[in-house]
Amino acid sequence: MLLRLTCRSGIVRPATDPRGTPMSSWRREPLLHFTVLAGILFGLYQWVGPKPTNSAVIVVDAAVRNDMIDRFRKATQREPAPAELDHLIDGWIAKEVMYRQGLAMGLDRSDGRIREIVIANMHALVRAQSVPDAPPESELQKWFEQRRSNYDRPRTFDFVQVLFAGDDADAQARAQQARLTLASAANSEEAEPHLRPYRQRTREQVVKTYGEAFAAALERQPLGEWGVLRSMRGWHAVRLDAIAEPQAAVFETLKAQLENDWRREKEFELAAEMQRAMRASYTVERVDQP
Repeated sequence: MLLRLTCRSGIVRPATDPRGTPMSSWRREPLLHFTVLAGILFGLYQWVGPKPTNSAVIVVDAAVRNDMIDRFRKATQREPAPAELDHLIDGWIAKEVMYRQGLAMGLDRSDGRIREIVIANMHALVRAQSVPDAPPESELQKWFEQRRSNYDRPRTFDFVQVLFAGDDADAQARAQQARLTLASAANSEEAEPHLRPYRQRTREQVVKTYGEAFAAALERQPLGEWGVLRSMRGWHAVRLDAIAEPQAAVFETLKAQLENDWRREKEFELAAEMQRAMRASYTVERVDQP
């Protein structure tokens, strides 16, 4: 008996009951959703997947290892550390699993171009099988509270500044002169062409760019006035334009965004579980060590 699996345009239709209506009740439970989908995928895999022969053995040889090293060198201009190389090879193995699984399920027959295309098709199929319904509002509320800091709006600063690089008296003097010029100018941008605006920057962002001392001094800067501040990069002529106080996120206002973010997180988790289950069906032999 010949079993043919067809995936048109990467679209996977939802299962239906005998009357043709979507079976949505079981899909409200993400764990149950994954268990059923994983069982279906495993059944298909057992039917069309590689048998326990050499096709189920992934060999990481010296050629693969050297290719990973060469790619890393070109990207970073240095040799990879052992942990970095292991990470690259793990990535190659993950792609090889997806490639072989895609071949086993016939995804290459309609589009037999290059290895990456088959991998991309297999990723699309896994993602399509991993789309959960929106959770009950109580579950979404709990999920939101656990991640509230990601949605609360922190205190932000609007300011403009011009940097005079260096930690010496000359740089400080030039910053002082720029402050006087800018304070008396009708048009700051014309008076100082290197003036740079910053809008809605959090304190954390300011610290990352210019250091803790600069951020602390910026907080004390009077609004609308030019001052001279020192940072880890040099001396600055700075004008603080606005401070927006922090605001707590409101669940009702963000509900649509939260549902999308929850769904994306669950899709990633379910897809990762499916990929791990597929990889477990393969034996990896590392023969790439010198």
